[in-house]
Amino acid sequence: MNDDSGTNALIEAALARDAAAVRAVLAAGQCDLEARDKRDRDGRTAFLTACQAGSVECMELLVDAGCDTGAKCMYEGANALHHAARSGNPAAVRTALAAPGWCDIEAGDRLGQTAFMFACRSGSVECMELLVDAGCDTSATTKWGSTAMHFAHGPAIEWLSERETQHKLTVLERLTQELVASSRLSEAKAVAERAAPLLPAKEALAHLRDKE
Repeated sequence: MNDDSGTNALIEAALARDAAAVRAVLAAGQCDLEARDKRDRDGRTAFLTACQAGSVECMELLVDAGCDTGAKCMYEGANALHHAARSGNPAAVRTALAAPGWCDIEAGDRLGQTAFMFACRSGSVECMELLVDAGCDTSATTKWGSTAMHFAHGPAIEWLSERETQHKLTVLERLTQELVASSRLSEAKAVAERAAPLLPAKEALAHLRDKE
């Protein structure tokens, strides 16, 4: 049960990333495993708190104790994977992704924010890459149309920008090759000129000039 402050020893131990304290509280059996932190409207459980803290050891101890891994915040609606991504700790994200049945990788919170968006907000490129490798949709939008770039911080901004540039280059290069193959050189040159600012691919233009 929660104490008068609206929390309990298990939630506090998870928040502190103190695995030894989590183990001791669980062994004592004095706290409700699914009690909610009443100090804010999200009301996180100890498990969600551990995920947000990025403490893999605390997460695993609570799972072994039988906690509800499908729990969500009461207001925000964020799940375990959202919280792990927000922590910026790749190990926490890896643990959440590897656990069967914990979360849908594309699940959105109350506003439609996905785990990938939370990872972008954390600025952890490694967390972002783990989610991409797991097959997440990097082009997803929130209910208000916000993209991952709207949430990105630090290195995440550069990573997303490079990814977007590479995608554009891939499309333009493919189109250029198709036009060259069809002997539509003037059109191919126009496309290649559009690509030139995006890459050191002035080779594309040089290649076309040689053909003229």
